[in-house]
Amino acid sequence: MQYVYNDADKDTAVKQLGTEKITLQRYKGLGEMNPEQLWETTLNPANRTLLQVTIEDAAAADKTFDMLMGDEVPPRKRFIQTHAKEVRNLDI
Repeated sequence: MQYVYNDADKDTAVKQLGTEKITLQRYKGLGEMNPEQLWETTLNPANRTLLQVTIEDAAAADKTFDMLMGDEVPPRKRFIQTHAKEVRNLDI
């Protein structure tokens, strides 16, 4: 079993494995993992990656979060249409 964190790492791992049978599985959230996988990938201090996240403008971040996750559809639709060409790492 091998865990990778981005497409480049995945492509490298697949090339290294060659013609062996490969099964790929993707986790979108921690709730999808069983306890052993959660320990291996996230909780075990020997394996986990910690990144500091700061919010320069908490008010703007809160406003954007409310707009994207809120009940009002028109502002969310406008945001998506305005920024659609800037999207990177889209999960389809």
